Amino acid sequence: MCSSKVNYLKTIPESEKPIYKIYTDGSFKDNIIGYGAVIINLRTNKTVKISGALVLKKDSERKNGAKIAEITAGITALKIIDENADIYMFTDSLALYSMLSFNGKKLKSNSTCRKLNKILIHFLKQHNVTPYRIKRYGIKENRICDYLARNARENLRNTQEFDSLLLSIV
Repeated sequence: MCSSKVNYLKTIPESEKPIYKIYTDGSFKDNIIGYGAVIINLRTNKTVKISGALVLKKDSERKNGAKIAEITAGITALKIIDENADIYMFTDSLALYSMLSFNGKKLKSNSTCRKLNKILIHFLKQHNVTPYRIKRYGIKENRICDYLARNARENLRNTQEFDSLLLSIV
């Protein structure tokens, strides 16, 4: 659906508002989520890559780990952008795309996802966000986000294993 629309975004509208393209992805394995985003300022042509990881401790969180990872990627990207920007957000996540499309009004999920939804709505009110659903691995920036998310998740997992090893030695 979005692959044809991507080509139309090459022309930048004439305005003083900041304009961004955001690509997001999340990863979930072994109770750890990783998230990544590529943020491109279309006015300055500067790119920022962000990533992070979290351990999910509740069973209800683990059941929705993939959704939580994807939504966290979107929130984190929106959080660092100045208010009142035009944003084209690209995601391969149906959960994030649905939340962006309906401004969070059509979410039926666990309490953690509902909490994230409230946070996402807060940032959606600050920007003009146009969501695009893309094919998984279909766009170079999405592959970069996938790499960032997986790498952050694995780094946290490896750190936890190292910490456990140190505690067993001491």
